[in-house]
Formats: sequence, structure tokens, C-alpha cells
Amino acid sequence: MSDLIYNVLRENPNDEFVIIGSWNLKSGAKVKTGDLICTLEATKNSYDVEASQEGYLFYEASEGDRVEVGEKLFAISSDSQFTFSQETSKGLTSGSVITRKAQKIITDYGLDEKIFLALGSRVGEKEVRAYIEKKSIQPKGEKNQSSHSDVPFIDEEPSGTKSFEIHYLNQSKDVIYSKVTREYSNEIFENIQKKNPGSTLGEIISFSLCLAIKKYPLVNTCFHHNKLRRYQEFNLGLAINIGKGLKVPVIKNISSMTLEDISKSFKELAMNYMRDELKGADLIGGTFTVTDLSSLGVKDFMPVVNKDQGAILGICAPSSFSKSFNLVLGFDHRVMDGMYAAQFLKEIEQVLKKI
Repeated sequence: MSDLIYNVLRENPNDEFVIIGSWNLKSGAKVKTGDLICTLEATKNSYDVEASQEGYLFYEASEGDRVEVGEKLFAISSDSQFTFSQETSKGLTSGSVITRKAQKIITDYGLDEKIFLALGSRVGEKEVRAYIEKKSIQPKGEKNQSSHSDVPFIDEEPSGTKSFEIHYLNQSKDVIYSKVTREYSNEIFENIQKKNPGSTLGEIISFSLCLAIKKYPLVNTCFHHNKLRRYQEFNLGLAINIGKGLKVPVIKNISSMTLEDISKSFKELAMNYMRDELKGADLIGGTFTVTDLSSLGVKDFMPVVNKDQGAILGICAPSSFSKSFNLVLGFDHRVMDGMYAAQFLKEIEQVLKKI
């Protein structure tokens, strides 16, 4: 039997890495075909990896570590003395392993990894941080000049879901962000709801987008490699965060749907989110996003434009005092200007009056 080396696969088209959610077996354990090895967190979903042959399992990465697509994750060998080698262990003495998290901290603090070789065969984040705390070492290039330098603190790694969000926000950091806010009468929404009982504010606004965006196509456009990429389909992403992390499921070709169809799709996606049944295909291909904070009483906010998109619409809470609510359009100024964005929001009002 030959040794099996498992490399991280690309589960979702845009994934560049995964995060190890959990190891089900210890390194060195004997495994059978079909045994659960680990659970990996990808951008849009979590998935299990099973053993495809029997033998002895070996790995070096820890739970919470980030592993690039195509990189070696574990090995299954018939040899119980098999040595698993990764780039993170280059230059170390035989049997010594420094985890990725530990290696990153060592680099950030400008430490010599040889310091940790005597600590044991496996050096993790806990061992490195204990050494740093004991020696009161500052990160490389950072001087302790902060007025809060005497305040105790703990540096923590972001959760798996937040790590992916940070990754894609960094990819969208070149957006030249602007926003325009417009006030709408509650009466418009109330009149539509009388004709369409059961439809929510978000569903009604999303339906109006299908008509307004036909007149203002730049809203369904992004800036890509110094060109304007105008999408030929209107695929609406719905930002959902109800205690299970931020997800943005997508309704494809929403412009061909009725308000009843849209309401049904909203409710199905929300239920699939709550049941952890969203699939990778449900979360890709968005060309524009709606984020609704009206249920939290938010009157104005700054929604963040998503990767490969040029705009995002924020829905705010109705005000009992002014009998109105706000819509906020966040947009990339390279794609459109403030006048165009304001005219688009006005067009939404015209559409709502005709529904």
C-alpha cells in the first residue's frame, strides 16, 4: 500500500484557503477506510474529510490553523513511524514541529525559532505566547509607546467565519467608497403591504430593485481590472446574520420574479440558513447585495460593498416620529457618482408608488 497525501481541495470557486475546524483523530492514530479525519471550514460551508484507505494518520496543523488550497493537510501511511513533512517544519531538528499559528507569532515578534526547539516535539501558540509573556517581548518594529501600554489585553484569532470575511474585505479594500441616503414615506410601504399581505419591507424593496436597475444598469456593475464589468444578469445577494455567522445567499435572475416569488425565495433562504443547509452554489454569483437592519431599529449605517460588486443597498428601520424610513446606497465611486446614485434611489421611490 502506498502512502496517501491529502492536499486541500477547492470546494468553492473563490476559495484560497480553508480553516481546520476540528481533528477527529490524533496524529499517529490507526484509521480505517471511511473514518472521519477532520472537519474543514471553507468560505461558504463546512465539510468533513474521510479516510480513503487504512493506515496510520499523521498531520502537523492544529485546529484553527489556516491551510492554503493545494497544500498538504495530512498523510495516511502503512508505516507507523512515518514522518510528515511540511514547509513549516523546514530547518527544524528531526521530530520537532512548530504549528502555523506559532510560526506566525514567532515571525511577528522577530524571534529565533531555535529558542523553542527544546520545548518538546510540538510547539503551538500556547507555548510561544507563554514565552513572550514571560519575557515581556513586543512585536517586531513595535515600540511600547501607547498610553494604554499598562492595560492588560489578550490577542485572539478571529473565528473561522470572520477570517473569511476579513479575507474578502481585504480583497475589496481598493473600492473608492461613497454613500447616499434617501428618506421614503412609510405610507408607500404600507399601501403595498395592504395589496400583498405577508411581504416584508426587504422583499418589497428587493422587488422594486428589479425594475429600477433596468434604468440604472451601473448599479449592477463593478470595477474590474480598470474596466467596468456590467453584469448581464441581476443576481441579488441577501446579507443574513442571525446567530450563525454572516452569510450572503444569492437569488439568481431575480429580475424575472414576481413579488410573491421573491417573498418565497427570501423565506426559503432564511430557513436554509437557520438549518445550516445552504450549499456552496447558493452563495456565489451575486452582482448586488441588500442588507436589512430595520429589525434592529437602525436609522442609518454604512453598508460595505462586497467583492466583485459595485454597490450595496442598506434598509433602515421605519421611524414612528417622522413616519418614514431610509434607504442607503453604498457604492464604488469608480463605477458611478453621487448624482447617479441619488437618481437611482429616487427611481426606487417611483417604482414603489406604482406597485
